[in-house]
Amino acid sequence: MLKPESMLHSILGSIRSDIRPLACAIEIAKHLLFSQHFDMDDIKVTKHIYSYVAKELQKTPYAVAKAIERLTPLCWNALVLKDLLPVYIGDPSMQMPPPKTLIIYLAVYAHFEIPFSLAVELYPDILFPSVLSTYFPTSLSNIDIMKVLRCAQPLPVIYREESYPICPNCSNKLIRTFQHYCDHCSQCLDWSHYKTTKSLTSSE
Repeated sequence: MLKPESMLHSILGSIRSDIRPLACAIEIAKHLLFSQHFDMDDIKVTKHIYSYVAKELQKTPYAVAKAIERLTPLCWNALVLKDLLPVYIGDPSMQMPPPKTLIIYLAVYAHFEIPFSLAVELYPDILFPSVLSTYFPTSLSNIDIMKVLRCAQPLPVIYREESYPICPNCSNKLIRTFQHYCDHCSQCLDWSHYKTTKSLTSSE
């Protein structure tokens, strides 16, 4: 397992910003996922991460949030510029996620030392424990579990520069706006960020 601070140094190189808030957030996320067995979706960044980082570093939660909001774009840009998205995340075409999501991606990499997308395929029972125990019989294989997870776990739809929506799981163009599932891979889709936008151009 990698230490988050060492991992961030390898991604960011030498920078003036204090990386301790983000490193501490990754360590806490790793503890929540792999020691306390939280589902990824159940982790609340303010309640479960920022408040504990603030105690650890003797800062206010607001100061911690601001520091991490500054550091996560720097980290993402470094991953893109150094062509490290396939190494840490697995999907080189992914757009920058919210800070909480990137913290979780890096916590998963720090724990398994494999890309997040591969970790989800190999260890869905670790990353989604309550979902699996609630909905899936133990006889299902990991491959079967991943198929069902795609139907149960909504992912936000992605828009390319050409302004058409694509599936966040398989990267195929979606046929209709606001469709609930991808026609190609059955991924459950989250349109909440786009329901009020005027830039939707796919046919209804």
